[in-house]
Amino acid sequence: MTLTLCSQECYSLSRTYSAVSNTTCFCFDTVPSHVTLDWSSCDVRCPGHTFQPCGGASADPEKTVIFVTGGGSPPPPAEGCEELELQGLTNDTFITSHGEVTCTISNGVQCPFSWVNIDGHCYKFMVGRAANPSASCSKLGGYVISLTDEHELAQIRDVINRASTLRYLDWWLTGLVDNDMNSVYRWSNGQVFNSSAFEISVTNDMSFFAFKGTAAPRNCPQQSPSKTPFICEKGEDYVGCFDVPTEAAILDNYDDMTIPVCVELCRGQGQSYALLNVTSCWCSNNISTAIAISPASCTSFCLTDKGQPCGGPAHVSAYSVAAFPEYAKSCSDFFNQGIMVPGTYVVDGTPVHCIMSDNSTCPTSPNTSFTGVGHAGYCALFGFEYKHSDDAMAICRSWGGVLASMRDTEELNFLRQAIKYSKTLMTSKYVMVGARDEFQNGLFSWADGSLIKQELATLGTDFTAGTGTVKMRTGTDVLKIANADDIKRFLCTTEKGMY
Repeated sequence: MTLTLCSQECYSLSRTYSAVSNTTCFCFDTVPSHVTLDWSSCDVRCPGHTFQPCGGASADPEKTVIFVTGGGSPPPPAEGCEELELQGLTNDTFITSHGEVTCTISNGVQCPFSWVNIDGHCYKFMVGRAANPSASCSKLGGYVISLTDEHELAQIRDVINRASTLRYLDWWLTGLVDNDMNSVYRWSNGQVFNSSAFEISVTNDMSFFAFKGTAAPRNCPQQSPSKTPFICEKGEDYVGCFDVPTEAAILDNYDDMTIPVCVELCRGQGQSYALLNVTSCWCSNNISTAIAISPASCTSFCLTDKGQPCGGPAHVSAYSVAAFPEYAKSCSDFFNQGIMVPGTYVVDGTPVHCIMSDNSTCPTSPNTSFTGVGHAGYCALFGFEYKHSDDAMAICRSWGGVLASMRDTEELNFLRQAIKYSKTLMTSKYVMVGARDEFQNGLFSWADGSLIKQELATLGTDFTAGTGTVKMRTGTDVLKIANADDIKRFLCTTEKGMY
């Protein structure tokens, strides 16, 4: 109950006065003939709006303390159902500036109080800024709005432009996030981003995207996400927050966990629901929303604190697999979306075993939770520990490979992409690879015996004759000489017949 709800209800009934007592609304044609009390007697706050007084407590059980509004002039009418729904008013008939209208819920979905229902999804427009919009939406059981297509964007704009309380705001934050600042964009609900469907502008921190309420120019004003209004969304994709399942996880201790990784693994298992926290994934065919717990227990995020809702310390976020459209026509399509865990996936409607980025066979890497990333008949294995080059080479040999060798641009691009999708490797400025000028004549060769092609990569200014091992800057193709005492994370490669 709020004063807004009661006054609009009474206005729609052509009554002059409205009165509220806690959760009850009364409508009158004349001022009620009650004893007038001091304002201090109306000390009960409205359940739906704590700034509004909704009557008070009475010492006499036969009497009710009410807060009365109205009289001199009626409340200004809302412009439409959207403006009323923003205040929690729906599923009733109201008088608006366009006359009498019946505001009903769509698709049979009842949204929470003050959320707007659009095609069965619920949206809450957050005009007040927040330091972390993702955390604010997660506590409400949702995520920062994830726009699946232009139709949804058009509907959101329509709501904004029809509500006088919203349309004065130019820019709105969305849930499109580059979690690791590596140009891998994902929606906060894990859905695939179709860059060709939107003209959305990037904010100055290069990790959040925003859109303009009336148009979408390419340049967004320089402002941070914490200073921009945003929209929370609830859809059929997010089922809720639950206790950690008692069954064994299908994937455990995986630091690069995302919603798509868990959803696609569960789809490959023929399961209906994907449940995950920041490092583990479970699959299930049955979930009872009756045992869902408070969304405040699921406020952890995959990869970064601006990412996708991924459970909590002792809880999991559950997602409906069917709500995520199938898109892969090959194993490479999964790899290009940052999914690198080998397993059974649904490719073009058929279960296929994928060793990303294709079906190449890889050996097992002892210090990772997966076997490796396959490509064109060879594999990349990640060395997450910090090692000297000779120690790193010894480990690679024990895995059946050598420090990473890149003989052409295709191999270089594959390894760059594999690094880009690894949260652990991307936290390192450089990764050790397998090139060395063993004869100190400026002719560097790879650990597999092939020469470095000068056109292959950008060679750093210190790339001169010497015995230093080569390191590659993460996120780029820049190769530099490592110092003799450098310890780095490293990358191994293997080929068919090497293990």
